[in-house]
Amino acid sequence: FKALEKTVAATGFQPSHESLLKPYRLLGDRLSRAYGIASHLKSVRDSKELRTALDTVRPDVIRQGDSVSQSKPLFHAFDRLRKDPHLFGKLTPAQQRVVDLNLLGFKMQGNGLEGKAVEEFNALNQRLSNMSTIFSNNVLDSTKAWKKCVRGREALKGLPEAPLHLAREAATSLADADGLNCGPHPSGQVLTEGAKTKEDTYLLTLDGPSSGAVLTYAEDAGLREEVYLASLAEASELLPPDNTEAVRTILAMRQRKAELLGFKNYVELSMQQKMATYEKAEKLLEDLRTIAYPKATEDFADLKNFSAKNGGPAELRHWDLGFWSNKQVKADFDIDPEALRPYFPLDRCLQGLFSLVGQMFGVRVEPASGPTWHKDVQLFALYTKGSNKPAAHFYLDLFTRPHEKRAGAWMNGLADLDVERGRKPLTTIVGNFRPPAGDGVPALLSFGELHTLFHEFGHGLQHMLTTQAEPSLAGMGGVEWDAVELSSQFMEYWLDETDWVVKDIAKHYKTGEDIPPEMLHQLKASLRFHPGLGMLGQLHLSILDLDIHMRPLKAGEKPNERDAAVAAARHTRLLKPLSQDRFLNHFSHIFSGGYSAGYYSYKWAEVLSADAFALFEEKNATQRGSLHLAEVGALFASTVLAEGGGRKAADVFASFRGRAPSTEALLRYSFGGAAM
Repeated sequence: FKALEKTVAATGFQPSHESLLKPYRLLGDRLSRAYGIASHLKSVRDSKELRTALDTVRPDVIRQGDSVSQSKPLFHAFDRLRKDPHLFGKLTPAQQRVVDLNLLGFKMQGNGLEGKAVEEFNALNQRLSNMSTIFSNNVLDSTKAWKKCVRGREALKGLPEAPLHLAREAATSLADADGLNCGPHPSGQVLTEGAKTKEDTYLLTLDGPSSGAVLTYAEDAGLREEVYLASLAEASELLPPDNTEAVRTILAMRQRKAELLGFKNYVELSMQQKMATYEKAEKLLEDLRTIAYPKATEDFADLKNFSAKNGGPAELRHWDLGFWSNKQVKADFDIDPEALRPYFPLDRCLQGLFSLVGQMFGVRVEPASGPTWHKDVQLFALYTKGSNKPAAHFYLDLFTRPHEKRAGAWMNGLADLDVERGRKPLTTIVGNFRPPAGDGVPALLSFGELHTLFHEFGHGLQHMLTTQAEPSLAGMGGVEWDAVELSSQFMEYWLDETDWVVKDIAKHYKTGEDIPPEMLHQLKASLRFHPGLGMLGQLHLSILDLDIHMRPLKAGEKPNERDAAVAAARHTRLLKPLSQDRFLNHFSHIFSGGYSAGYYSYKWAEVLSADAFALFEEKNATQRGSLHLAEVGALFASTVLAEGGGRKAADVFASFRGRAPSTEALLRYSFGGAAM
């Protein structure tokens, strides 16, 4: 670093790709890769030792990054290169974008600050990183802290066998590790230590597969309420460790950071590196809300009517929605989401996914061997058409491990494409699906989990199929954050808007029989069940995120109070928030993920992904065996997947679509013709 500073500051230095861009890119490369791998391992194999190690080195990693991004000699070298038409003109378009993005990065990291302002800015960076880690750790620890031991299967009436098996396994595991006190048996029988792991002992947790099953299937409304309120209270004073002060502190520090850089608020700062502007994002959200709110109102009235007519409450509570929605789907469409699982064994889901991307993008996927971090993790190699050498590798870590693995699903790049150095992409795709149930029963996915698999693999494709020669722009590097969900959401449309993709996957794991045509028809019809409720929920989170980053919490104002106020002012919720609602305390996307002042990106990118899939429809490329599938797929691959951040996302999209994006396809897919 110091040597490069000295070189660029020397008299007669001529900035170019070889003298400036390349050596600058290599600064800290080994450190960032090692730190990235350690951070990944913490997310999937959390331990005290790993936390301690990362906490120890984090300050030095941040200081190193601040030193580089705030280097005046490096900034002046890039600035000189940008302002010299002759020198800048010698660069390729992608290299020119590297210069522009680095200059923006210098500004965003405080390069223009002086004196005490620099010290304050760097201190904020350190504290923000620490607070983000604390937030994430608190959510994981709070999730792990809540457990409910249940004696007797009758208490869990309604739950399918698979989540019951998962709950029995959890009880057995905890009994083996820490001992398990479930209290007296309902019959009054006194249990010995050895009996605590018998068939009628169940352990419920706040891990998605456990809590989700209770809220969807449990007949006992009191049990649903208990689990719902616990999940709502995660990482708060109601279920410690408490993130309330972490939320307040993070928001205040982001606001101060924005002010130091000359912005009015953190939203203004965030939008510097987005495809949208604040005004455009707000307009999209409000346009969608004006359509979604009346439809959600109709959906909710329909659900209440169904509940009242079928022995349920006339006035639904928060913990009733999932349960009665599931009941109504069964009644209206003769579909039981749980009964669909046998048709979606994981191996067939992977085969179907790999077959689709093979037909569309000309790639093939084969198992590979290599080190893993858990026995359930699989490694694969991805080959491009006509090549016998892998273009990339990817890991699949798909099963839940609530004691060590954070919730949710995500894609993470462990190594980016670097053609010059011969480095190929290495990707991880992580989920929290139910593991195999034993007795020869494989992992069986819900249709929602199949969506998740396709979604995350879409991210992986953008990381693995990039052809961008500039490593810092490869994959999702340099792509505006509100465009990164394009490739992932695009993949989901192949499940919803075609029949053959699901047909090729859905075969019963025992008999090999195809999913019955009527069942598939009803499944597709059920996808548009109460769409207003789902969209309104996402819009609330997007609007709330922008609001709290536009107007930081006032002194004494609690996060849940702002949440409720936004819902009331913007009409984004149908049920009044509960007093126990502490959602912001575990809203990891915006406090420990990359979506701060950017959660709207999901809806923004949904416009792009729907419009992209619509081109396949227009070109008759969505039918089984279509000769146009590979043709349009090649165009998508050569633009959206290949270019990375080499051009602005709007320009890349226009090259694929032939025009700017339109909301027409999103509204049609979401609500049908009635929305148009």
